[in-house]
Amino acid sequence: MTPLRIVATAFCLLGCRAESVVGLIDEHRPAVEKTFGAIRLIQLPLANHETPAVPLVLQTPTKDGVNAMFIYGEDLAKPGGAKAVPLRTMDSLALVQCGSLLDTEKLFPGAPQTRLMQVTLTPPLARGYLSACARLRYVLIIQGTAFKAPQVTTDANFSPGLFRADVAAVDLSSGKPVGAFQVEAVNTSGVTIVSGEDREQRLLRDLEGAIYNALREGTRQAFPGSMPPPSL
Repeated sequence: MTPLRIVATAFCLLGCRAESVVGLIDEHRPAVEKTFGAIRLIQLPLANHETPAVPLVLQTPTKDGVNAMFIYGEDLAKPGGAKAVPLRTMDSLALVQCGSLLDTEKLFPGAPQTRLMQVTLTPPLARGYLSACARLRYVLIIQGTAFKAPQVTTDANFSPGLFRADVAAVDLSSGKPVGAFQVEAVNTSGVTIVSGEDREQRLLRDLEGAIYNALREGTRQAFPGSMPPPSL
């Protein structure tokens, strides 16, 4: 029994009725493991795309109705894991967080929002991740085809980085593909570097942002209505 589980149990023995992280993990575990099981059944490559039976939704203003998440092809054998991939997009971390909660009852320490923002694991945060993974209908599988890291050439110049990938959407209820698209991202030509800042790290963060935007725009184009319109 983990320390978190021991503490939660002790509080409940004292009559605590408050929602706990451990209780939420126990409540959602069967449904999340069912989602992970469906993901493990996916076999690459995919072909013969069908029309989605229900609309694919990646983002809404309130997060209600979201039924799709990104996952890397490298993670299909162990959904909720996080194998090494170039500049992992933040949009793939929801499944990773669910896997970490089920395995360790903690947030994934390598996630940027966990590492940099010192996010505290609370019951509402755990419920948000676990319920989203439990109701997941579609996965958008990222299969990287090319990656080149940006390189600093002189004080004022750099060689831009590049990322290309094929993305395939799969309906977990049937295991069948429902669409696909390709993405390409490069460094922003006008990226600025603050004095004293690590230039290579700044360029990597810029490319990471470009990948994030390219994946979302590709989804928006391939599945109309999957995301709100881009901000003006």
